[in-house]
Amino acid sequence: MILILSTARIEYTTDDVMDWLNRFGAQALRINGEDLDGESDLCFSLRQDRVETKLDYRGISLNIDEVTVVWWRR
Repeated sequence: MILILSTARIEYTTDDVMDWLNRFGAQALRINGEDLDGESDLCFSLRQDRVETKLDYRGISLNIDEVTVVWWRR
């Protein structure tokens, strides 16, 4: 899973990257900083020998352990 952290919804180059990733079937999630106000939850759970981290964003639940690449745009 590729996690793209973007400042704003309207960033044309980030839109192009998302289009490219979608065209090649890559699993990617884009999160815009301006969208985080009250629309997401970050949860840490202690499991026997590890910490489980989940991000719920606009109805999408993402286990942070599944993220293999992070791109921070601006």
